[in-house]
Amino acid sequence: MRSPLPWLLAGILLLTADPARAVPPGGSFESFDRQARLGARLKVVFFGGPFTDGVGLVDIDKDSWRERFQQFLVARYPRAAFHFDLVSMGDTGSKRAMFHTRDLIDGMKPDLVFVDFLIEDGIQGENRDALAAYESILRDLAYAGVPIMQVFTGISAVQGKFWKPVLPQRLRDYLEFVTLYRTGVGESHHGLHQVLASRQYTMDDIWPHNAMYPAAIGHDLIFASLRDGFLEAVAQKRVGMYPYQPAFSWLYNSRQKINLAEFPLPDGWIRSPASLPLAVISGAPDGGDLVMWASGGEQTIRPLRLDFSGTLVAIYGEATSDSLEFKATIDGKTVSPPASPDKKTRSHWALPKPKADSEQTAFWIELTSRLSSGPHSLELTPVVDDSGRLGQLRIRSIFIAGE
Repeated sequence: MRSPLPWLLAGILLLTADPARAVPPGGSFESFDRQARLGARLKVVFFGGPFTDGVGLVDIDKDSWRERFQQFLVARYPRAAFHFDLVSMGDTGSKRAMFHTRDLIDGMKPDLVFVDFLIEDGIQGENRDALAAYESILRDLAYAGVPIMQVFTGISAVQGKFWKPVLPQRLRDYLEFVTLYRTGVGESHHGLHQVLASRQYTMDDIWPHNAMYPAAIGHDLIFASLRDGFLEAVAQKRVGMYPYQPAFSWLYNSRQKINLAEFPLPDGWIRSPASLPLAVISGAPDGGDLVMWASGGEQTIRPLRLDFSGTLVAIYGEATSDSLEFKATIDGKTVSPPASPDKKTRSHWALPKPKADSEQTAFWIELTSRLSSGPHSLELTPVVDDSGRLGQLRIRSIFIAGE
């Protein structure tokens, strides 16, 4: 299907050119360069998922594109005092990240942000939900006047045995945002194709461990593309743009993170200190409480209920080795999880299992993004099986987007 984004882009650029529709300027790469040369204190934030984390690398501190770019900035600007932060969203992509962008801006006050969610958003996808979420991130940063570097690469999982020079649909769409928001960009897809076509490396050399995240060779290529993209943006004195009219992000203009511990709880639910942060910000937890329901005794199972307005709803919490499944209903109708690999449909949601019994792992589950605009009612009910085993359900926040 042909993407509608280029047509929308043309119309949006015309609207933005109208002086009557003035908008605040975005971030200036020239200003960042000038401040760095003068020895300013500058904060650089890497906002992404497992690829930004360095998943798949033997030595993250040595081989990741993130570490390489940090070294590049320090060498290029020896007088500057850089502070680098990682804000990791795991493998949840833009739909979760859009709820944290404003907190990132207000709490960190970044001078440059790298945005990396292409792989997690589905590199071959065409749905507008991810486009809206991704644009919401760019739009928040542009409004705050922060220069943006978009990070794009490819994965062997969708390319098959041989790398193809044709750009995947999602990458083509996200590249349109480079023009629309006047960001910097590191696009290593073409570089990967050239390296493979020259037979300098094979697919197995670049992706030796899994088909999603590359080894050091792949990180070298993305670093090189980011370095060149950054230098180009500086040389062009590029200033970001905040378009008066968004292409897709109007879908999620309204975004809420609802902390359940701040609300009255039904019988059987209690407040408990959270063990994991809402987002991994350089490894630092952010404290806070969650709500928990634990089985045992003769208590009646009462659902956790929330009235809201929006089109997308997701939940965030902590999973343990004894986590219970749960049932979700919206407006009295069961919301079922996607079909499992065995193609069986289930009415209950199961949580991920941590690697060890003593560990906890975060979960972010999108229940639906297809609701009609307007008011809705959500109920979450723990499911206790007939064996009577002890278990718990730990939920921290409900995420709502849309009107």
